[in-house]
Amino acid sequence: MKDQDLRFLKSVFAEYYSKYSEAVYVPPPVNSREIGFVLWPERVMARHMSFPSLADIRRRIMDDTPVDAYHSCAVYEFPEKPMGYKNELWVDLAFDVDAKDVRPDCLNDATYSVCKKCGHHRKGAKKTCPDCSQQYQVVEFISPECIKSTGEQAKKLHAALVDEIGVDPKEISVYFSGHMGFHVYATSKAIGELGADARREITSYLALEGAAGGHATGKSELGGIGTKRMNKRLLSQVLDIVTNPAENKDVLGNSGVELVEQNSPRLLPSLEKGAIQGLIGLLGTAKTKKVLKKALQRAAVIVDPSVTMDVHRIFRMPGTLNSKSGLPKQLVTLEEIDKGILSLLPEYGRANVQLSIAFAPEIEIGQESVGPFSNEVATVPRYIGAYLILKGVASVG
Repeated sequence: MKDQDLRFLKSVFAEYYSKYSEAVYVPPPVNSREIGFVLWPERVMARHMSFPSLADIRRRIMDDTPVDAYHSCAVYEFPEKPMGYKNELWVDLAFDVDAKDVRPDCLNDATYSVCKKCGHHRKGAKKTCPDCSQQYQVVEFISPECIKSTGEQAKKLHAALVDEIGVDPKEISVYFSGHMGFHVYATSKAIGELGADARREITSYLALEGAAGGHATGKSELGGIGTKRMNKRLLSQVLDIVTNPAENKDVLGNSGVELVEQNSPRLLPSLEKGAIQGLIGLLGTAKTKKVLKKALQRAAVIVDPSVTMDVHRIFRMPGTLNSKSGLPKQLVTLEEIDKGILSLLPEYGRANVQLSIAFAPEIEIGQESVGPFSNEVATVPRYIGAYLILKGVASVG
């Protein structure tokens, strides 16, 4: 990265922290959490640190303006010691809801190969520019569609934690990650004592792994899949397909739509009780399997299980900027997810800067809509300038 770009990025980050240091947050007990920072310019992680208070962490961030800041999900007796000597006390239950898991197709659509030398670009991940033989920079641009999908998944996760696992809503926090996903924490101390295997079981349960196995054979009912509440989540999606057959022609086919429309008064009473034999008798085994598969895809809560299992993982610190985008990780309500997260950015970096931009599609972040750009000089707000430089497709001047 050029020196002028590094100076510019540090100035944008410093401006944000000068205005919003109070947004920086670490869950209590703060002095028992491991803290880590990634520092300019080498972007090397410094971790196994601890601080007496949140005020001390905020002062350090103000002084050092790190690229990234993290805290442990685990609470330790000795957070500053090497991993084998920390003495883990409990660990928050943490989930990463990311576009790569939820909507890989959407993420692929937002991925471009960009030549920084001549500005040539192509959709998808490619290797070499055909115009000047330079190696492409592969860039995942922020996609509102991807964020919308991960936001819907975060809401499903929140509902499942409350309704099925029994977590108190007051103990759940939902954060926009600052890029294309959400982080969800459950901070119940009872849950915090669960080991890695139990946490993996929770992610399997949320994803309804194996839920439809055997249930298209006519030998069992939806009520035999697992717990009553989980069955209700899957069953609600089956009922939605059956009560809206014309909208689900992809799994029912024309003949299936007609059969369901004609027989729904007879079919629904038994299906609402969890009995699936009537659906199998009406549609046949193969088509019922398709219905169950689609219902399962809708009902499953998709998270990265490796993140939830890893009790030693450090998570991005709320209120700090994400080095993939220059946007803050911020606490959100379920209602704010519906409004569109990218429109809810705090006010910073709104002055203009002139950049040389190799390529960028149209960008809508905050209250601004700019682009598309292709091998040109343009003036954009500083926070969008930081985003483009961090993506590796622009430079100051």
